[in-house]
Amino acid sequence: MDMTELIWIVVMNTIIQASVALGDLPHAVGTYKSFSDYDCKPNVDTFNLLFAGCVAAKHRELGNKLLLDLTKADAQPNATTFEQIILLCLTQPTYEDAFFYIEEMKAEKFIPSAKIYEAVIRTCVAAGDSRYSLASQKWDGAAMRPRPVYDKSSRNTIHQFCRRDHQEYDKILICA
Repeated sequence: MDMTELIWIVVMNTIIQASVALGDLPHAVGTYKSFSDYDCKPNVDTFNLLFAGCVAAKHRELGNKLLLDLTKADAQPNATTFEQIILLCLTQPTYEDAFFYIEEMKAEKFIPSAKIYEAVIRTCVAAGDSRYSLASQKWDGAAMRPRPVYDKSSRNTIHQFCRRDHQEYDKILICA
């Protein structure tokens, strides 16, 4: 990759990032589609930015297409890629695929972040899915400790995972 191509990739990714930040997913996708006009190829960062836009817009169909494009582009997904895909799955009424991608992420030797654990648990609680309890037990560990959090929308106490010097949060909030 020459310097000119690298500069174009950075410029294009910056435009995509700004578009996503402004909530203009169509402009971000248009910029992505114009990569070939500048004789450069999108990299994994390009896809991660686009996946973030899909998460914000809850646009799973576009995310699926981008996932195929990522594979065709021979870009190697990283931990951020997996996390964005998982978060995208969790925006949908049927979020089973999130569990599949968590396992795929682990198979690739990436460790899901506390943000992912919290999102899965919150989604399960909001959907009345009892797997939130199983998820909190299964994912407790690896320097992450549950901290009880009161979720006003569901009137349940759920566990929010956080990383804080391996401290145990044993205070339980009482739900009224």
